[in-house]
Amino acid sequence: MVGRMYQFTVTDPKDIKNPIPREIREGRLVVYHGTSAQYASAIEESGFQPNKLPYDMNDIRAIIDAYQMIGWHGLSGSGYPALNAYTIGTANQYEKLKHMCFAANYEKARDYSVSRGGETVENIVVAVEEYGKFCEEKPIREKHLSEVRRQVLLMPDTPRRIEIRRQIDNSNDVRLLESTRDHLFYLSQKYFKIFNNHVPIVYAVAAQAEWFNEKPTFFAQVYAKVPIEPASLIARVEFPNGLEHLCPSVDEYEGIEEWLRDRKGHGK
Repeated sequence: MVGRMYQFTVTDPKDIKNPIPREIREGRLVVYHGTSAQYASAIEESGFQPNKLPYDMNDIRAIIDAYQMIGWHGLSGSGYPALNAYTIGTANQYEKLKHMCFAANYEKARDYSVSRGGETVENIVVAVEEYGKFCEEKPIREKHLSEVRRQVLLMPDTPRRIEIRRQIDNSNDVRLLESTRDHLFYLSQKYFKIFNNHVPIVYAVAAQAEWFNEKPTFFAQVYAKVPIEPASLIARVEFPNGLEHLCPSVDEYEGIEEWLRDRKGHGK
C-alpha cells in the first residue's frame, strides 16, 4: 500500500512538464485525474468513489429536459450536448452509476483540470447561460424556429413530427421559457460558485490494471470499476495561477519514445 502523498505546485500556466519525479512513479502503474482543488479534501479523505460526484444527477436531468422541451442544442458543442453525451450518456447509461475517469498520462489529466470546477460543472454553467440567452434574445429563438419549421415541413406525419411541433409551441411560450430559465438558474447557483473559485489540480494514483474497464495504455482514458482508496494517492499537483489548455503535440508527452519503441517491439 502507498502511504505518503507528495505535493507539488506549478506556477507557470503554460508549463506542461510532469513535476512528479520519475523515482516516485517508476516500477508501478500510475494514472492521473485532473479536477478542481475544491474537491481536494473529499478526495483525500475518501478517495475516488463511484457516484460520489460534485453534482446532482437530478440537476443534470432538469437541464437536459429543458433543452429537449424546445428541441434546441445550444450555441456551442459544450453545455447541453456534452452533458447529454458524457454525463448522462447514451440511453442514460450513466444516470444511475457514474464511474470516475482517469488518464494514463499526466499531460492529458492536466488539460482536463483546466475545466472550471471539472468538465461537468463547467458544462452546467455553459448550458444554463445559453438557455438564458435563448429566452432573452429573440434572434436566437427565431433562428431555431426557422430551422425546425423547415425540418417539420419535409417530414411525414409521424410521432417525431408531432414531437417537433410540440417543441415549436414550447419555444414560442415565453412564460414557459422564463419559468424554466428561472428554475435552472436557481438550481445552478451552487455550480456557479464552484466554477468561479476553480483552481486546477491533478492527482497521481498508484493503481492496478484490473481496477479499470481496460488496460491504461499510454493515450487511454479509462474508467475505474472499483473504489480507489485514498491510500493509493501518491501525488497532488496544484496550479494556483491557473492553466492554459495547450493540447501538446505527441512528441511533447513524457515517455512517448519508450512507448512507441515498446509497441514496435511487440509488432503493434
